[in-house]
Parts: sequence; structure tokens; C-alpha cells
Amino acid sequence: MFKEIKERLKSYAKEIRALKDKRKLSNRGNLQLSEIESKINQLKYHFRHIHIAFCEIRGRKREEIEKPSIHNPANQSYIDKIKKEIQQKIEHESIIRSSQTGS
Repeated sequence: MFKEIKERLKSYAKEIRALKDKRKLSNRGNLQLSEIESKINQLKYHFRHIHIAFCEIRGRKREEIEKPSIHNPANQSYIDKIKKEIQQKIEHESIIRSSQTGS
């Protein structure tokens, strides 16, 4: 499960870097700069919150993960939702493993 999350974060990071390269007019093609910036901001938002949830599940404190500006707080309800989904997947995988070893 954790490997899956790390791969998703790596994928987001690669996509963000690729989109940042497309900001230059010569690399943009027929995309509008506003579309590129919007997509970058969406990916960064999801990356940040998944990263926070992942680190907290692994035992890190928020202060160890990030020190955001008072004007840029994390969306705690979104983090809680992600953590709940991760924990449900971990429990599901645990049930599957225990049923496989029990048979």
C-alpha cells in the first residue's frame, strides 16, 4: 500500500515538472497558460495533502512534515478523508493476507 502511494506521489511530481516546462511559450503548443497553471495548482494541492496524510499515517508529526504560512493552511478534512481511505485499504489488505495464510 505504501509503495502505491509513493508511486502516485512520484507520478504527480513528474507531471508537475512536465507542466512547468510547458509554461514557456515555445513549449506550450495550443495550451493556454491559465490551463497549465490551473492543472499545476490542482496537482500541487493533491500532492501536498496526500503527502501529509501518508507521513502522518507513518507516524510523523505535522511540524516535521511542513511549516506552512498562516495564510496557507492545509485542508484538514481532505487529509482526514485520505487517511481514512488509506487505512481502509491497509485493513482490507490485512484481511486478504490473513485469509490467504489461514487456508
